[in-house]
Amino acid sequence: VVNSIGDRLDENTARAHIMNLNNSGALDAKTAKLMLCTISDIALRPVPVEHREAARASIFKQLLLTNIN
Repeated sequence: VVNSIGDRLDENTARAHIMNLNNSGALDAKTAKLMLCTISDIALRPVPVEHREAARASIFKQLLLTNIN
């Protein structure tokens, strides 16, 4: 999954990845919920809009590397 992310990631795509990983058992429910909060537009509000998708991709990759079972 990490290699498929790329340099930019919108919130809906990130959310779909997280839910798929949770449904497959690769992430537990608590971790999935924390990841969803972390990559949300609300959490990234301080980041300028034009940079949010790049920031989200970077954050999401690190979350995956540290949390996938």
